[in-house]
Amino acid sequence: MACGAENEDPCEYFFWIDPPMCERAVQVIPGLLRRINGNAEEVLKAYGRPRSQKDTAVLLSSDPVMEKEQAALTEKSAYYYSKQKV
Repeated sequence: MACGAENEDPCEYFFWIDPPMCERAVQVIPGLLRRINGNAEEVLKAYGRPRSQKDTAVLLSSDPVMEKEQAALTEKSAYYYSKQKV
């Protein structure tokens, strides 16, 4: 919606109204955020505060659960590409 009456020039201000989230999303998202923030805090306690965002990404990528998931994705990718016709 833009401001200004119908016959007036509208101003440059514009605002967005998001539709309400479904009940399930409202229940699930806070738990996911707590889990992610908890994992990040554990990593920071173990390794200290990172110097940059890149350091944060490296520390979080050393999470054993993430390593296992990444290995599974890599294996699936290798299988997929091995079946492709050249």
